[in-house]
Amino acid sequence: MVMDFKELVSLCEDELISREYGDMHYQKIKAEWDRLHQWMKEHQHTNFSESIGLAYCNEVFGGHILTEIENKKDQVKLRAVRMLISYLKDGDFEFRTPRVERIFEGEIGKTIESYLSYARNVLHLSDETIRNKKQYLYEFHMFINERALALEELNVDIVENFFKSMDYSLASRHNGGSTLRIFLRHTYDNGLTKRDCSIFVLADNYKKHCKIPTTYEEQEISSVISTVERSSSIGKRDYLILLLAAEYGWRTKDIVSFRFTQIDWDNNVIRFNQSKTDIPVEYPLLSSVGNAIIDYLKHGRPKTNA
Repeated sequence: MVMDFKELVSLCEDELISREYGDMHYQKIKAEWDRLHQWMKEHQHTNFSESIGLAYCNEVFGGHILTEIENKKDQVKLRAVRMLISYLKDGDFEFRTPRVERIFEGEIGKTIESYLSYARNVLHLSDETIRNKKQYLYEFHMFINERALALEELNVDIVENFFKSMDYSLASRHNGGSTLRIFLRHTYDNGLTKRDCSIFVLADNYKKHCKIPTTYEEQEISSVISTVERSSSIGKRDYLILLLAAEYGWRTKDIVSFRFTQIDWDNNVIRFNQSKTDIPVEYPLLSSVGNAIIDYLKHGRPKTNA
């Protein structure tokens, strides 16, 4: 996929503003986009693509994944370029700069990439779910390619040997089996294999509630929250984050994605779509949370262009 560079940057700038990036961080990212634009002019590129972005990173930073870059400042610049790449591909910024590069090769690799695209763009699965699926399918893809096997050649013994070679925990074996089973069913349903190879992924003995749950007493939670030092802007922010988690039980991604525009101050409610299910939810604006938000907005929030 390619796009006019200026158009792509404009979209990404809007996204930065929407996510309420601090002014200093915003300017650093924008400066790197300007340097990339100048590099593209020198190489006579008008449109931006993933290959152009990676070529820039390799030439300027010496690599395009986090472990290849030692200089901390270059890691920040790398992140800026990868924002453009991920937004171009998926319409969103990748959650973090990857430390390893998973490249799917061969026919099986193409099939997996197609399935992941379907899961992201048609099923609208969350980024976290896509990352988990990608990890298991990459390991399976490596196992199959190293043995020069095709999906049509799968059987129970091959699949079981894969799981034994990975030495997964019981929970990982369960999740990996589920991911592989759904993928193989997808290939059959879409005519990519002549037989349903998902039947070769045997059921396991994993019980979802086999572990003793770890919880905190209400008094322990209150004690943790009360220890937050709230005289600084960072303290006010951390206090608000802890309140959102403790009072509402929000997931990490819901807290990160939380925007003050989601607050209906007149009716004392917070409304947004849950990150995991994309289902609209509504929470009462508790006085403790409301006061913490007001304190942060008035005395702690950094000035931005938003």
